[in-house]
Amino acid sequence: DSSSSGGADTPPHKIIAAWGSNSASMSYHGDQRVSGEIRFYGNGEETASFFAAMDAEAEGSILLTASDYTVPNQKTTYTDFCFSKDDLVAQGLPADDGSAHIIGIEAVLNNSNSITNVHHIIVNTSEDENGACSNGNNADNFMYVWAFGQSNFQAPATTGFRYGPDGNGAFQSISMEVHYDNPEFKNNIIDNSGFRFYYTTKLRQHDIGIFELADPRVSLLGEEVGSGVTQHTITCPGSCSNGNFNQDVTIFLQGLHMHDTGERMVT
Repeated sequence: DSSSSGGADTPPHKIIAAWGSNSASMSYHGDQRVSGEIRFYGNGEETASFFAAMDAEAEGSILLTASDYTVPNQKTTYTDFCFSKDDLVAQGLPADDGSAHIIGIEAVLNNSNSITNVHHIIVNTSEDENGACSNGNNADNFMYVWAFGQSNFQAPATTGFRYGPDGNGAFQSISMEVHYDNPEFKNNIIDNSGFRFYYTTKLRQHDIGIFELADPRVSLLGEEVGSGVTQHTITCPGSCSNGNFNQDVTIFLQGLHMHDTGERMVT
């Protein structure tokens, strides 16, 4: 019953597929991968709805990209692109003590290299004006992740990612970590992938935050998992959440992610 199953804020289901070149044995899929999404409830016009909402609610936008980056001729590369508060202000976000909410994020993929060679992009933020841009990637907080096939992000109507000198999670600088995939070791690949962030200075009622569970920082790397079918069970009991949250939290979006030897994740 679509009338009882969410609205524009309900995210679509993600669908991914990959296949190797050898049907007789396991092999790395390389660039043989596809992804997409299906919204089981909706009118199929979510992209148009996103831009209509941004036209109506956003005061402006900033564009942060890789800016003519040459992808190395190696299989896997992780590259950080850093943007200080001065960079953000230069594009329109408030200076000094001004604040804003990011209310929409649009992936910008303006050439075929973005589709072929960009595996995913992670956006991190820092409360410091240069924190996301000093000593490599020194960001404090995870903000957003994108992979091919993902739709634009529209924040629920009363929420946004807080920008400004307010502390308590409000950010003043941004870094983008781009995972490039070049399985054919090609030369002279130029990429300009990135995001357009839509903002409003009319602050909304709630700030968006990210709550990471299990092993987001790969702290279990190197631990033996034994032979046969083995699992890591990680819990977040009430004693944990009661000690770390001083207000009610509403979850409106969730995602799962793992690599290599993992077979299954459940929550």
